[in-house]
Order: sequence, then C-alpha cells, then structure tokens
Amino acid sequence: TILKGNGSSVINNSTPMNANALLDGFTITQGVNNTTFGGGGILNQSSASPIITNCTFKTNTALKGGALANFSSSPTITNCVFINNTSANSGGGIYNENAMPVLRACVFSGNSITNNQGHNGGGAIFNT
Repeated sequence: TILKGNGSSVINNSTPMNANALLDGFTITQGVNNTTFGGGGILNQSSASPIITNCTFKTNTALKGGALANFSSSPTITNCVFINNTSANSGGGIYNENAMPVLRACVFSGNSITNNQGHNGGGAIFNT
C-alpha cells in the first residue's frame, strides 16, 4: 500500500499514537513539510510511540527530517528502508529532538541535506 503526500506530511502524529499503533508494510512517499517541525513522511510529537515496521520511506522532503521527525517521541522502527529523502537543514532520513527512537535492521541510502552550515547535518540521522 502506498501512502502519498499531498503537499504536507503523509502522517501527522500530533495526537499521539501509542505503542498499540502498528504501521506495517507501507510505502510512504512524496510527503512535504517545510514547517519548523518537519517530518515529510511522518511527524511524531508529544510522546508518540507507534511501531513502524517493514515500511519504505522514499522521496519525502522537509525542513527537518525528510522522511521522519520525532519530537519528544519514542517510536520503534524495524526493517524499514529510507531512500532518497531530503531535508533542508537536519536529518535527511530522520530528525530526533528530545526523542528516543529504537531502530532495528533499517537501511539508509541516498538521503541528504541541502544546507550544511553551522549545526546542520545528518544526511541519514540527526540527533539533538
């Protein structure tokens, strides 16, 4: 199943999903989020802790966390592929701020940032 962005984050998890929420086997693509939060594919906020497994994050873009942005959240991410996601500032694949995600057996390829100045960075993952 393909979940495709329409000019915003594909999944905006601001009313947090807990660990009972399972996202399994989706392709999350073409999400865009250029707000200060970011997360083109998925934006997790406020103690969100979904289980994300067997997903592909492809060609998502955001100010922070092209594919996935975590703010004070702790998702578990297993067997996922992050490919060709882009961030303007930090975390082409994943951006974590006060977050504690668990990643297992994930692949990162071709993720990038476009503005590598100052504290910006993390083509694959950026933690702050």
